[in-house]
This record gives sequence, structure tokens and C-alpha cells, in this order.
Amino acid sequence: MNTKPKLHPTPNTLDQLLESAGWIALTSLWAIAIYHYSNLPDTIPTHYNFTGQPDRYGGKAALLVLPVIGTLLFAGMTILGKRPHLFNYPRAITATNALQQYTLATRLLRFLKLGIILVFLLVVWDTIAVATGQSKGLGWWSMIALPFMIVLPATWYIIKAMKAR
Repeated sequence: MNTKPKLHPTPNTLDQLLESAGWIALTSLWAIAIYHYSNLPDTIPTHYNFTGQPDRYGGKAALLVLPVIGTLLFAGMTILGKRPHLFNYPRAITATNALQQYTLATRLLRFLKLGIILVFLLVVWDTIAVATGQSKGLGWWSMIALPFMIVLPATWYIIKAMKAR
């Protein structure tokens, strides 16, 4: 039985900025994929190895996979963010710490939504560049982008959540 208080933290300026940036990034992801779709060859890279070189190819419709997955993740995380009482927390949730813990957790979701969409956006952009002969593989950022976009916000959250009483 879930006995956590059902509170809804009010987004502050940072939260609103993260949410807006996420929506802009998601819209850009779709816009770039759709805009470049007709100019792509029939076969494009669909997977990259650890050095950023393409190692699997498929039809150009595969370019739309990341926007679809990104949209589903973004929507799911947005819906989940409206129910912070359902999350698991590193500390017990009480009536006195619930609002602070919920605020931190929903902010983490916003950071993660934005980070995931930015990584997808960069992969789509680089895939277009490789498919059109403008590049040979993913950029140097690809080996560090995902860990930074996921690990840094998660680490920030854990530290803040553990300090919050």
C-alpha cells in the first residue's frame, strides 16, 4: 500500500526552462528527420559500433525510429512526472519531506527527458551526415554524451535527495 502524500510540486523557472527545452528538442528531432528524409539514400546506417563507425544498415525509414522512441519516452516520462508519489526514493517519504523529494524527482525526469532527446537528436543528425557522405561516423561526443546526459543528472539527484531531510 502506497502511503506517500499525493502532492504536486509547482515548477519553478528552471523546471519550466527544462520542460520547454525538452519540447523544443523533441520538435527539432522530428523536424530534422522529416526535412532530410526525402534527400536520403534508400540505405542508411542504423547502428554504430563503439568507435562510432556504422556497422549495420537498413532502409531510410529507420531514421524515424529514434523520433518515435523519443516521443514515447518523452510522453511516458511526462505522464509519470505528474505522479511523483509512485516513484521509489532513496529516503523514506514523509509529510514533511515529500514536497522537496517530489520536486527533486520531477526535476530529474525533466533533465533526463531533455538529455535523452538531445542524444537522439545528435544521433539522427550524424546519421543524416553519414548517409549523405558528409561524415564517416558518429562524432567524438557519442562516446561521452550518453553517460553525461544520464549519469550526471542521476548523480546530482541522488546527492540532493540524500541531503534533503
